[in-house]
Amino acid sequence: MLDLLSSGNPPRSAAERLHVNEIKSWLLQGLSLGDSTVITVNQVRCQDPGCPDLETIITILAEGLPAWAFKVPSPILEITEDRILQITRKHQPNL
Repeated sequence: MLDLLSSGNPPRSAAERLHVNEIKSWLLQGLSLGDSTVITVNQVRCQDPGCPDLETIITILAEGLPAWAFKVPSPILEITEDRILQITRKHQPNL
């Protein structure tokens, strides 16, 4: 799976890299996506008023389906499986 860091963000810690892999696994299993699915998980600094200092952008590219991206208003290490599955159930396209 492809994993890109946004420009200007510090390198990920070992804990963040491990948690990114967990997030990807939760998404693959929770959404019943194939192994060829590409998932990116990027922590970015938010400059908009009212948003947290760090948020996480997740993009899902699955064969035969439209690209799908969503924000989690939390740093990578604060994302839980329950939170990911709650967001994906609420906002997922027709997968």
